[in-house]
Amino acid sequence: MLLASVALLGMVLLYSLFSLYKFGAWVGIREENGNLGVLLSVFFLLVLILYCFPLPIRLMQDGVEYSDVYRDVAEFIEYMPLAIILVSMFVLIFVVVFKATYVALYNYRYSITNSTQVYSRTNFKILWFSFLFVATILLLKLAVESGGLYSLILSGYSVTSVLSVSTGYAVAFSWMVTLSLLAFAYGLINHSKSWTIFGMSMIILCMLSFFIMGRRGALVVLSLALIIVHALCNKRLSYFTYITIVSLGFLALNLIGLLRGASYDSLSTFYESTVDRYNYVSEISEVGFFYTITDGNFVIPFQTLPNIISKLNYVGDFSYGTVTLNSLLLMVPSFIWSDRPLPLANWYMMEFVDPNAALNEGRQFFFLSESYLNFGPLGILFWGFGYGFIFAGLASYFHRNRSSYIHVVLFALILGNMLNFVASDTVGGVIAFCKNYGFPCLLMLAFSYVLGIRNRFNAR
Repeated sequence: MLLASVALLGMVLLYSLFSLYKFGAWVGIREENGNLGVLLSVFFLLVLILYCFPLPIRLMQDGVEYSDVYRDVAEFIEYMPLAIILVSMFVLIFVVVFKATYVALYNYRYSITNSTQVYSRTNFKILWFSFLFVATILLLKLAVESGGLYSLILSGYSVTSVLSVSTGYAVAFSWMVTLSLLAFAYGLINHSKSWTIFGMSMIILCMLSFFIMGRRGALVVLSLALIIVHALCNKRLSYFTYITIVSLGFLALNLIGLLRGASYDSLSTFYESTVDRYNYVSEISEVGFFYTITDGNFVIPFQTLPNIISKLNYVGDFSYGTVTLNSLLLMVPSFIWSDRPLPLANWYMMEFVDPNAALNEGRQFFFLSESYLNFGPLGILFWGFGYGFIFAGLASYFHRNRSSYIHVVLFALILGNMLNFVASDTVGGVIAFCKNYGFPCLLMLAFSYVLGIRNRFNAR
């Protein structure tokens, strides 16, 4: 049964990807770069493949013996086929709704392109440098207890404990990513070598910092967004080049994951410390080099769906939307409301893994697990319709504003964060994105929108 369900999901995904490819070609014929928005959905399905196949394949190989890694395997393994079938159902509904909605929006002219046209370069530079100033202040505040920014970065992966406590200051790292991409995109579109070099220099500094700190998630976001920005603002590379970059990046991220327990006294000892850490891990650990698809990032989130299915024994267990509504309350800062509901990742950790887990400990939460918690199998249907409609709206919106460097960067950041969206609850993922990577772009667009309304009002 498990093998049949995996084969079904594979066929559904292959059909869906081919269908979106043909749909993108149809749209591209009718309008230049019209298939840009379709890329959003294609990449979403590719990320689903990464998260939905490793665990079932591992279970087919090891069965309940895999409980050495996940103690609940014996309880949820029989529900794995149902979980995979529900994902297949979601994919079919998503693709159908996305295509139908995108066609319906095709001739509907709505955008804020007119307002961005009055958004001058001076306004952009003022806001950009203002964000840079604020982000720098936040970074310096964050680094005070660590003896400075230099020491904070050299603390390696242990910086995670600092970032999890000081979340208000930690957003500065995400803002720096967005600001570097904005500077790079601005330079490419306006043919400014100084801004292009400045932006690329910031990107390289961010990558080096994240590499030392072992922040793989930030590296993934920045790397994917950089590829998209370069392709949209400059020129697209060959498919072979993209495949090579992604393959090398995947190998690098696995290596960073194995070595990120290290901390460093100085940059001069970086190499020695890294080698010592590698030798130590090799001696004590049986985890393979490709652990992300056997035991790690791409395995952990999906097991939440069959595990939750196994725990909800009757219809009365469903929350009927309160789980998602509680996620909206996360917008209230914890210092204002200390007893606000826990994020789903923390709730799951305490409910099913470790009741004594600390508040900064959580388990990556597959986005469809939230839908099942709310409405059971019907929740999968609701999420399929919702995601299809939202993705079509985003695709149409970004296509109509593709000439704006701010929209290009926002589009690239959404793609770069796709792994985070799939491995988290829906509302929580969106809120986290808007507070972190998306905030500078969203504020700039809001400013341009208000400026455009004011100018049109004065013109009357």
